[in-house]
Amino acid sequence: MGNGSEKIDEQFDFSIKGTPAQFGVMLRQFALALRSKANYQWLACQILLPGGRKDAGSIPQDANPIEVKLSIGRNLLSIHAHVLPLDGTLLRIRMTGERTLWDLWDAIRDELEKLGWFSLPEIPEVTASTTPQSVTSTEAQSQPANPTAEIWMTLPNVGPNREILRHWHRGLTCEQIAVRVSLSRKTVLNRINKLRKDYGAEVVP
Repeated sequence: MGNGSEKIDEQFDFSIKGTPAQFGVMLRQFALALRSKANYQWLACQILLPGGRKDAGSIPQDANPIEVKLSIGRNLLSIHAHVLPLDGTLLRIRMTGERTLWDLWDAIRDELEKLGWFSLPEIPEVTASTTPQSVTSTEAQSQPANPTAEIWMTLPNVGPNREILRHWHRGLTCEQIAVRVSLSRKTVLNRINKLRKDYGAEVVP
């Protein structure tokens, strides 16, 4: 991010179930559905096969890798999908343009989760007697000696919830947290509100 502007150039990886071809078919259909919404009426979707520069009309079942380009004006979200050695597909995502691209990625990620293409792991809750292992000695020294200093460790270690709550207790804004956990500001705000509803204002002030 440059000079606090609304422009972004973000890259990250995301693994899912299924094959690149299945992902390409799903995303093309999802992009068509998104066009019915006001924010995405100018959404363009292009799917490129290996060695091709033109949009693929049909996607062979064994296509690997494939590249999907979603664009709205000058905003581009490109996804390079290739098979992982053992199972599943790795998505290499790049977003260039305005921060609103995070909303587009959030919509895609939510659809993937709804369809069962990925799921967050279930991890047992930390009991009161368990000593947190992820806090470094430097962090421990910087934290005040009170029982709420590491209250985020009482949350189940699901997704970025603990990390979000840790930054929240340190006084960061939703926008500052969003940059650190690679989510949109809106998603961070929704997570905090849900965590407060689930665990109370004492844990999530």
